Amino acid sequence: MSILKSILSFALIVFVLPTISARSDDTIKVHFLYGSKPAKGHKHHEGKWFGGIHGGHVTIEIDGRAYGFGPAGRFHIIGHRKTCHSSFTSASTENWERDTSGMTYTSFVIPVDSITKQDMLRTLKSYVDQTPYDYAFIGMRCAAASGDVLGRHGIIKKRSRKGNTYKFFYPKKLRKHLFKLAKENGWRIDRNKGKSSRKWEKDPKKYRIQ
Repeated sequence: MSILKSILSFALIVFVLPTISARSDDTIKVHFLYGSKPAKGHKHHEGKWFGGIHGGHVTIEIDGRAYGFGPAGRFHIIGHRKTCHSSFTSASTENWERDTSGMTYTSFVIPVDSITKQDMLRTLKSYVDQTPYDYAFIGMRCAAASGDVLGRHGIIKKRSRKGNTYKFFYPKKLRKHLFKLAKENGWRIDRNKGKSSRKWEKDPKKYRIQ
């Protein structure tokens, strides 16, 4: 009987407890700021933004910090393999919320286990310390870079750098992909409607803010 108890205790420690730990209610958030341009009658006080109506930005939030990929230095049309004019940045959630309060954005709240979250956090911190690729118009930009991180950790399908560049050429493509996954997996979606002095990029009708 004591041998049986020892076997059951061993099985509990090795197989059951790690599974319970991995099922904790951790989440990450993927934020999409929408592209925009000054609305009619507001061009005198609303400036042009990078990318205009087809622009926008993507960041991944973990443990109170938002991580995003962008240019640094000279802008490249085609991505360079050795000269990386780019950076991953990290900002507190409080600063991100303050800076985006008047913008249209959608946030996907994605459940993950604690192991996945910590692995993703390590990846993002390493990317902040040393950028992994160049930022270029035909190359890695914020959507493709976010797709890379999400793919590396099993949130979406893992793709090559070229595959991410093609599949998620700009934020709307990645956003539509996450809308589909959110419907399939029951992810929560948070939305913020931006100020009326700008004309904002729109999603397909079934995804729009009501």
